[in-house]
Amino acid sequence: GREKKLPNETRKIIQSIETENNAHHPKMSAEKITTEVIHSLQTDVHDFYLINYANADMVGHTGNIQATVEAIEYLDKELQKLYNIVVKKMNGILFVTADHGNAENMFNPIANQPQTAHTTNPVPFIYCSQNKKGSSEELPLDQLADVAPFILEQMNIDSPKEMN
Repeated sequence: GREKKLPNETRKIIQSIETENNAHHPKMSAEKITTEVIHSLQTDVHDFYLINYANADMVGHTGNIQATVEAIEYLDKELQKLYNIVVKKMNGILFVTADHGNAENMFNPIANQPQTAHTTNPVPFIYCSQNKKGSSEELPLDQLADVAPFILEQMNIDSPKEMN
């Protein structure tokens, strides 16, 4: 919820597609985001990128299962592009996670209606590098608060005391 730019931070905001219903545009702006990140990796590389692909969340809110499946399948393709460059070509690390669930639970059988709200279900955390691959089951991550310290550790950066 903070919009203040921090020192040494570079931001690039890609405009979302203006639409009444994200189910009509499950790809959203994901390709533009990927293109921008790849351009930066090739011209002005940074040590860390935080990328927000909102497709699964925003399309999941529509309750349209088919559109949500399309959104996630499209994200798989965009993440593959980043994997090919970040991990395979640049020997970097790619982490993939979410801050909450939504698209994994699209129907509420008790209410007999679409489930369109965020969930509190555990979300995956995927670690990809040339030396190591893993998922949240194999990593020392119990909660969202563990993610940033874990990433800093992988970057050989000490976590601030506030994160312990």
